[in-house]
Amino acid sequence: MDLFDLTDAKQGGPPIERITCPTLVIGVTSDILFPVWQQRELAGALRKQGAAVTYVELDAPYGHDTFLIDRERVGGAVKAHLEDMD
Repeated sequence: MDLFDLTDAKQGGPPIERITCPTLVIGVTSDILFPVWQQRELAGALRKQGAAVTYVELDAPYGHDTFLIDRERVGGAVKAHLEDMD
């Protein structure tokens, strides 16, 4: 997980240049597995490629587990993103 690089097609993911769909990136200030600086970097790279990006940064004490625990804010961000795609 620490060595995964979304921009490296050899690791099995699509090259970031191919991602053009509307994208939601959520960063959590206390996440040490995927720190917010990486989420900001990802959002910026996607924008640079022309993707419509929504970046949400949550200040939560739960680290990476925020997506499991803070259902209201994470779910709200996902819901808003999906509604914007209509």
